[in-house]
Amino acid sequence: MFDSAVPGLRAKRIQVFICCFMQYAMLHSCRSTWSFTSGILAKQDDHEHDDEKIDDFDKKYLGYINFSFLFVYGSSMLFLGQIGDRIGPKLFMLCGTFSTGIIQFMIAALLPIEKHNRWLLLVLQILNGISQAPAWPGLMAIMNNWQSKPNKVIVMGYFAACTNVGNILGDLFAALLIEQLGMSVMAPIYVSAIGVLIMSIINIYMIEASSAKEYIAQFKNPLTKSLVYKQAHDEYMSRAASVVSVSEQSFVTDLSQTLLTVDRDSQLNPHIPPKPKKNKKDSINMISAWKLPNVALYAFAFGCIKAVFYILAFWLPSYLRGENLEGVAWITQMIEWGTIPGGILICYAGVHWNLRASLIVPSLWVGTVVMVSINFLSKLEQPYALYYILVFLTGLMIGGVYNNVSGAIVIELSNMKELKGNKKSTATVTSVVMGYGAVFAAINQLIVPYLESILFLYCSLNAIVAGCFLIPLIINEYKRYKEQKLKVGDAKIFVFTLAFLQYVCLHCCRSTWSYVSGRMAQPGPDNYFSSQYLGYINFAFLMSYGLSVSAIGQLGDRMNLKFFVLIGAFSTCLIFCSIGFFLHYEYKHPYLFMILQILNGISQSTEWSGLLAILNNWYTGQNKILILGYFSASPCVGNILGDLYSGSLIGKHDLPYYAPIYMAGFSLFTISIINLFALQRAPLPNETEELIEHQESMSISLEPILQIQKENSSDSGEYSLPSSHFHKESEQLSLSYVDAWFVPNVALYAFAFGCIKSVYYILGFWLPEYLNRNKVPDVAWITAMTDIGAAPGGIIIWYQQQLHSLIGYYSNKRAIIQVPSLWIGTIVMIIINYADDLALFGYLILVFIIGFLIGGTYNNIAALITVELSNQDQLKHNKKATATIVSLIIGYASAFSAINQLIVPLVNDALFLYCGIMSVIGGIFLSPLLIKEIKGK
Repeated sequence: MFDSAVPGLRAKRIQVFICCFMQYAMLHSCRSTWSFTSGILAKQDDHEHDDEKIDDFDKKYLGYINFSFLFVYGSSMLFLGQIGDRIGPKLFMLCGTFSTGIIQFMIAALLPIEKHNRWLLLVLQILNGISQAPAWPGLMAIMNNWQSKPNKVIVMGYFAACTNVGNILGDLFAALLIEQLGMSVMAPIYVSAIGVLIMSIINIYMIEASSAKEYIAQFKNPLTKSLVYKQAHDEYMSRAASVVSVSEQSFVTDLSQTLLTVDRDSQLNPHIPPKPKKNKKDSINMISAWKLPNVALYAFAFGCIKAVFYILAFWLPSYLRGENLEGVAWITQMIEWGTIPGGILICYAGVHWNLRASLIVPSLWVGTVVMVSINFLSKLEQPYALYYILVFLTGLMIGGVYNNVSGAIVIELSNMKELKGNKKSTATVTSVVMGYGAVFAAINQLIVPYLESILFLYCSLNAIVAGCFLIPLIINEYKRYKEQKLKVGDAKIFVFTLAFLQYVCLHCCRSTWSYVSGRMAQPGPDNYFSSQYLGYINFAFLMSYGLSVSAIGQLGDRMNLKFFVLIGAFSTCLIFCSIGFFLHYEYKHPYLFMILQILNGISQSTEWSGLLAILNNWYTGQNKILILGYFSASPCVGNILGDLYSGSLIGKHDLPYYAPIYMAGFSLFTISIINLFALQRAPLPNETEELIEHQESMSISLEPILQIQKENSSDSGEYSLPSSHFHKESEQLSLSYVDAWFVPNVALYAFAFGCIKSVYYILGFWLPEYLNRNKVPDVAWITAMTDIGAAPGGIIIWYQQQLHSLIGYYSNKRAIIQVPSLWIGTIVMIIINYADDLALFGYLILVFIIGFLIGGTYNNIAALITVELSNQDQLKHNKKATATIVSLIIGYASAFSAINQLIVPLVNDALFLYCGIMSVIGGIFLSPLLIKEIKGK
């Protein structure tokens, strides 16, 4: 990371890194100690430190002080950054750190004397904001001058952790001196001020005003500018013939890797005139910095990210105390502990894949899901472990992005090719991004007191907006990806991730509608329709979905798969906006929702078959089994995400019904926009060979996965299409819907999957009502166990189908695993049906097992089996059959499950018994395949 071939340069770089790191850590400890101390001073119900409190110093006034500090800090950074590029970063930084130490001393010394003058504190904090503004831009410029270009991003990822180390140090100072030793509340402020001043004095001597370029210049031959060892220079002058030449151009390309040699020919021609020097540009101003490519987008995004980070830093303790939790300080600390590895990991990933926004935006939006989940925790009793985990993940995702942008990204922005002739721009660019971020964060400090009850939801909104600002950069990265092309392995991961997120967001829409429609059917002033009418709406949705999948699925094999998927996705977004609109303005006309759900079924019918066909294009060989196993977890993840949206927005905060509908629709719209530019439906023609070579290099067999006889014998009792129908010299364009039914094993799997899907959707729609009727507590968590079990169930069932150690010579079989899973799941459902007074823990375990077995089999058939059926030998000359076969199986199953929605109300008291019967029938349909697999062992 710090290596260099130049003697002593590695030690210099390490020295600069440590000095800069500790300098800002000590400065940030001043902020942390002040936060701790000000919280004590603002506490009205704490009388332990009454003799040290300031008159009329309450939370409201503390909010004004925090706003003043951040606003002045950001504004000063915006304008002072240009000065740093003119007077030198070292002097610029030291002016700020020395003045910060002095002001901290003044705060600690004057406040006990002037307790009746609260305005003094406001003035001191304003001066504190001005004095701290030069520190970060100055240190960033110093780091940029000394660190090598190839490793600069990684180094800055580590350096950005100094803020977190400083916060931890400040909390330790405060906890030790105030809580453990019982000293004055001003004691930790004195300690942090001393630390800043000591480091500033050390850095006068330890940080050199020069740069790595000037240090390397000491080792250059003054005649040729070639790089030589200083101690070898005299020997060179007498034995010039013993050295090897190297071009100056290669030296400029990578100084740290250039051979330390000199040019022999230059000694023979010492009077060659030197090349004219290029005129260096003056440092840029703030207006010019805003116009640089990507600076404004990163600044706006960083404003939202910094707002989230500082909202959590200042208001999370108050939020947690409002939830009556203990150990608030330790829970809050988890943000810092998560941020440190988060920033480093994002930097490493960005360097490895040469991506920035494409990593930052998913991290922000995953962090959004985590923060929404934290809102949901208040319904649990003693959820301390979850708070620790989720707050740590918030730090990992949101804090990691914060560190990445504030460190590595601003350095990259100041080193872009547009500034190649301008080496004094780091402090200005840094001040623009960081200054705007601080100003926006300050404004949010005035908003948060009015939204403290929905703190994490407001933070989630900021994180989503930040991601939206960076979407144009994702598009640019995708264009660069198309030009340069990722490695095949990386491209496959990229496509899988986009497809997975696409279906997660789509199923999130279904889940939110299920939750909201259940509320709409409840008696009361907010009633929109009866429970019976809701059953008709669900039937209409599933029936239209099933019929559309069957009819429209063939189009996926005839048109561009990406557009096939996205047409349905954007249509679904429009329909959800319409549903939200009618809910917003309370149009209580049931037929409107019936029509919208019929259209919704049609629009969603393109997604599953289209996405499976895209994955089938990218993945070949036996690893397709595992990949599709993971992909089949996407509906479960989407259901869980939808439950989190609905439960948090409606269940906890009692927001209107349209809130989760809009949020789910916005999530689907966002990922669809990304996929419009980023999703590639298949490898490019010139990448196909590379794809096959990649599979062969991983020792993966390209033989067909499904063990189906190449030709059906006449005595097998199975209908077989003429071989000429499948084998033609020219590749067929598509497979007709009728012919698809006669492909071997398709009909059996379609009939079986109809029963399995019926069970899955009966539990999805009717299990909450069943549990409520039986007065079972925590219905939402019990229902969620179905999806929590189904996600790993599908993956593990596929592992069982492949690993010899688990099923011996029955490896590479399907029905031999699926049928026992269905029938064991039947036993579990019968147990629930006849169990009296089953405890909550019993419901959680048994429903999880049902999800694992029944849901796992559902995922197994919905993803892998449908693709395998389209890849068997009989269709090897028909490469465009995936969408048709997938649509046939999924479509029939959806139609059959829709019919069951009308039957269930008649057998509602024996819900699990009916599901058990359907599961047994599903296993019976697969019995011929089970017998064939046993005989063919």
